[in-house]
Amino acid sequence: MPTDAQPSPKHWAGYLVGHAGSVRAIAGLAGAWKFALGLVLLAAVARNYDQLWIGEAPLRWIAGNTLFSLGSGTLVFLWIRLFLANGMARPTLGRAASWLRFMGLFWATAPIAWLYAIPVERLADSLAAARFNVALLAVVSLWRVLLIARATSVLHAVPFVAALAWVVSAACLEVTAVYIFGPGLARDIMAGMGGLRNSPEENLLLGALHRATNAAILAFVPAVLVGIAARRWHKSPVAAGVVPAPAPLPWKTFAALAAFWIAVAIPAQREVRLNAELDALVAAGRWREALDHLAAHGPKAYAPSRQLPPKAFEYSVFTQLPDLLGALATNDPPWLHAHLLRRWNILASHLGYVPATDGPHPTVDDEYVGWRGYMACRELGPDVLIRALDGLECSASGRAWVSNNVAMFAFAAEHAAPGSRQIDGTNPPPSGSAADMRRLGERLARHPKPRTSGLPRTGASGDGASR
Repeated sequence: MPTDAQPSPKHWAGYLVGHAGSVRAIAGLAGAWKFALGLVLLAAVARNYDQLWIGEAPLRWIAGNTLFSLGSGTLVFLWIRLFLANGMARPTLGRAASWLRFMGLFWATAPIAWLYAIPVERLADSLAAARFNVALLAVVSLWRVLLIARATSVLHAVPFVAALAWVVSAACLEVTAVYIFGPGLARDIMAGMGGLRNSPEENLLLGALHRATNAAILAFVPAVLVGIAARRWHKSPVAAGVVPAPAPLPWKTFAALAAFWIAVAIPAQREVRLNAELDALVAAGRWREALDHLAAHGPKAYAPSRQLPPKAFEYSVFTQLPDLLGALATNDPPWLHAHLLRRWNILASHLGYVPATDGPHPTVDDEYVGWRGYMACRELGPDVLIRALDGLECSASGRAWVSNNVAMFAFAAEHAAPGSRQIDGTNPPPSGSAADMRRLGERLARHPKPRTSGLPRTGASGDGASR
């Protein structure tokens, strides 16, 4: 293991396992924060290389991780400084220099985040990959908390328990803030208001965030109390820490690491570039061009970490999927027909509807439809359903789906707008949609009528979830 004398690449590796000499060597290296910041930039490659095309969001790709770590590290620094304020030996550094020294140590933990580069989406299905990523996030987070606590303990000669309590309480504040001000809470609210279910992967991630937030709220006060008690129990003066001195930075090592990550990123970036092109076509409403893009490249040409559009668990599915189906042609590849049919199955589930596969579905009784189903139906007017029928009827499997599930189309049309009821013309719908309702009724009349006996296989629970 390296000694404290001359900083070397080994010290940066030794720091990741909490070696005391490596902690002091990096803390005593003037400009260590510059090299450590470079490691953070490489961590951005590890996080994004197979998820986001750099040309799609260059600022987020390059600077997003850095800006977040800047805020996170500053919070931890200021929080720890509160506990160290009383009883510290005469400081030999100003606040700015102390902050830079700490940020060098904080950013030097970045290689731990390189674990995120493991391409789990290529090794398992999306749900299993999500579980692995949640476990990986827990490992990386715990490792970094322990490492910053170890660095604080070594640098300031305080008990590890005290330093750990300070870092944990700071992490509790950060986790709670991320939940409140981040996208998780907003997505929960918007999904509920729009009648949209989250995907199994999103439910897993949001569940992990909820549990982490609850744990952070419960652990905050005990961690603060332990930190205060440990600080008071430690009677010895708190060391101010080493004073950084100039020394060479291992830029050759950084260049080698950068070359490695660039080589790793290039093939995956080609895949996510295709995803970005496809998503842009769909967002612009260029439906036929989007289908041609898919047909020309095939499903395996795209990044496995990104879902092909339309995103089944985003609100845009109600507008994008019917239009994509409407642009579908009979001679499009079978896999493309199957892909859009799978998306339509998921859209049906947003209504609390379980598609039938062995014969006409029973009529849908309003009593068995949850509130999510009614909310989702607002987006499925007769004109939308006609476009969907155009695409579904382009394949044998799609025609079978329609024949077995006419009930879904009828129910969706009846509840698409206030006052609309029967597609046969009774209780006329609002002005402007009568012609579409008539056309939809004529199209559905070609298929077997739904059975009128038996309970519908729709979600009977209050939230409209499928059974």
